[in-house]
Amino acid sequence: MFTVTSLATHDRERRSRPGSDFSAGKVDFLTSCFEHMFLCSGERPAFARGIVGARCNGRRMRTSVEEVHQLVTALEPVDDLEAADRLRTLQWLASTDDIWRRAKPATPSPHLVSYAVVVDPTDGSVLLVDHVKAGRWLPTGGHVEIDEHPADAAAREVGEELGIGAVFNDPERRPAFVTVSETVGACGGHVDVSLWFALEGWRGMPVVDGSGEFAGVRWWTPAEIAGGCGRFDPGFERFLAKIAVGTDVRVLGEG
Repeated sequence: MFTVTSLATHDRERRSRPGSDFSAGKVDFLTSCFEHMFLCSGERPAFARGIVGARCNGRRMRTSVEEVHQLVTALEPVDDLEAADRLRTLQWLASTDDIWRRAKPATPSPHLVSYAVVVDPTDGSVLLVDHVKAGRWLPTGGHVEIDEHPADAAAREVGEELGIGAVFNDPERRPAFVTVSETVGACGGHVDVSLWFALEGWRGMPVVDGSGEFAGVRWWTPAEIAGGCGRFDPGFERFLAKIAVGTDVRVLGEG
């Protein structure tokens, strides 16, 4: 019996033999079937990682898009809403390589965003910015540049906007959460696919507003967040609940 990987290898060897009548299209057909199966289920077993991503829906996936696909595939959804957003994101990544904002304000829509959520592991406080255009208290973050790794985008944004170095909660710099949402405020009306990264910081650390887009920057305690004192991204409290229980990322404050 052949595994998927060994079957594909066997077929390539067979069709390369002199006089072989084995059609190259048969391997492509088998590969497409496996890709469709894994895409629709939202899962990608380890044995299939060499197939799904490199080719998806009959096309060759751009390397940087494949990296994003792998990050999203590895996420363990915390609830049904994240599971639905994860599946939508995988389907979107499989359908196009045009995933980065190319022109202001929002071309194409959707496009990829990275959030850098800075949390003090000693008390769970979160550093947020009062975003003027969005009209919300948000984690720092922004658009991922063309071919930029989302973790690099998170590190760049927190440095540019707050003047601090990125210390990722997860040593492998994986996102902890994914959301698909329509934007609001002055630049509203388009769809952001957002990867949320957990970063570590501490209350009292030097912070500057390097963007000119914020009405304020401050730390929010868990009690203030739970008390509904601010206007937050709809996914914000779900993200905090996820990292608090250590789902898919190391629990904040643990060694």
